[in-house]
Amino acid sequence: MTDGARLVFHRRDAAFDGDGELLTTSGFDVDFDGRAFPVDSVAAGTPGLFHSRVAGISRHRNELHHAEIAPMTRLVIAPEPANPADTHALRVGLAKGRSVALLGYVPAPVAAAVADAWDGAGIGIAAVSRVVRRLDGTVAGLQIVGCPGRSLAVTLVDDDETPPPTPKENTMADTKQQKGVSLPHAEYLGGVAQLGRKRIGNLWVTPTEVGIGTLKPKAAVIPVADIASVAVGGEQVAKRRVGAELAFGVLGGLGARGGKDRADVAVYLRSGDVAYYRVDKKSAAEVRAKIGPVLRAAGVALSDSETAGPAPAPAAAGNVADELAKLAGLRDAGVLTAGEFDAQKAKLLS
Repeated sequence: MTDGARLVFHRRDAAFDGDGELLTTSGFDVDFDGRAFPVDSVAAGTPGLFHSRVAGISRHRNELHHAEIAPMTRLVIAPEPANPADTHALRVGLAKGRSVALLGYVPAPVAAAVADAWDGAGIGIAAVSRVVRRLDGTVAGLQIVGCPGRSLAVTLVDDDETPPPTPKENTMADTKQQKGVSLPHAEYLGGVAQLGRKRIGNLWVTPTEVGIGTLKPKAAVIPVADIASVAVGGEQVAKRRVGAELAFGVLGGLGARGGKDRADVAVYLRSGDVAYYRVDKKSAAEVRAKIGPVLRAAGVALSDSETAGPAPAPAAAGNVADELAKLAGLRDAGVLTAGEFDAQKAKLLS
């Protein structure tokens, strides 16, 4: 129905405060014919093509909670001319075998604007352009691009695959490096006593600090000036020092059980301490690609799991107490079980 060169999806993930509730959004900004295609609008010159929210999803939370709804999920659009509330109603559903589960409706103003193209068109399709989720994983909002017919061609653009930027885009990239980047579904796991216990939110990496927060780093914050290097690994970041061996030996095994993308981030401080963060729903490569430009611009080395952190030094007798305190902190934060704590303690004292 549409030319893929005309309909372009640009990957954009973010987090925001929705009336006091932290929400994360994953998906795409949409362009059509080289211009922004905003939500709740229709495409000029292409009958029936629209980009809109899905209304009424709060009534179908069970379907949205259990269904694998993600950006680019294919949905079914069906006109409902016999709908007593709105003869132009467009029903949005998810195909499940031979049945279609109702998720909601195209907002009435958008449905009315494309009514001429959809009247008598039969079943159409849509692609999810954006999913908004609460921290518990339930869906708080959906945005879709739909059209009559059974085909919808789009061009996907990922940040890592964007062509070399023009001078104007370079300015935008420089601004992004100045502000930093945030990664949703993150948490601080422990490792540095002064940073406190586990914290959940977005992992922020800026030119001046690294930490957890919603709109900026607010918890488990480390000044960039105190950072020697940063390592990002998948299931397991390189084992350096007792703390690193502990956190990413144990947590790497836990992450492998889930079978989902997860990146472990180790921030090595000049003091010798190591702070541990985790980012869910992102691979190590994705996290490195996001935070790499910001760290490099700030003069911080970014390494993979094979070269992570400063070279390990033998633990002097005076440092054993400090290492035991770190272990106890991780145990008290729930990162370690009592058995894992005892095993690591025995290694230190042997």
